[in-house]
Amino acid sequence: MIIKCVISALVSSLAGAQNSASSALPKPPAFATVTAVMKSGLDSESCKPDAKFEAGIFTEYRLGGKQIPSETSSFEGQIVSCNRTSDSRLQSAVIKLNGLIVKAGSNLPVEVVLLAVGPELRSPLGQDTNKSVFTNTNDLEAYNAEAEAKYRKAFGLIPKTSRGVIGIKNLSFQNAVDPAGTFWVFTGEQGGLRLQRGLQLLVRFRLAEAGGNQQNASRSEK
Repeated sequence: MIIKCVISALVSSLAGAQNSASSALPKPPAFATVTAVMKSGLDSESCKPDAKFEAGIFTEYRLGGKQIPSETSSFEGQIVSCNRTSDSRLQSAVIKLNGLIVKAGSNLPVEVVLLAVGPELRSPLGQDTNKSVFTNTNDLEAYNAEAEAKYRKAFGLIPKTSRGVIGIKNLSFQNAVDPAGTFWVFTGEQGGLRLQRGLQLLVRFRLAEAGGNQQNASRSEK
């Protein structure tokens, strides 16, 4: 009986310690879904290995509990490879994402997955497109949903629920993740690959956890 009591006490103690440890673990960073815009085009002439890739984040989002205004940050990376056809047309390109740039010189590691690709943004001349009413955070109840819809329509933003290639012919893409990082693979299915400047990239991301796995963003999307 004494042994049973001791074992029971040990089990209870261990369970309490595990629960305490679990509650003490920091919560992982929240994901954000944003629309980024390619700052330069990519085609047979411009595709060169090691060349810089940059996509400016067009929409607002939350990072570390703070609201980040639109057009103040960007995803940066580099072109890893340019695969060409026998007649030298660009067939596919591989881009490695290096991180998130929020301030000049600051490169934050992120877990990221490309959800959708859409056509270039429009310039909504003569329309009321106040960016202060637009947000891409998960908590949209605190914002004016009608104004957000108006803003997205004015600029031709693809919906946040979009997946795959929207409104562009002969283009496909894949997310590739390995210990070396996150890669985006773009392929031109007919007539070669050509990505226009201003192309929309719908991206889901969060700050990478210390020692975290880049595959988390992709897994969360399944």
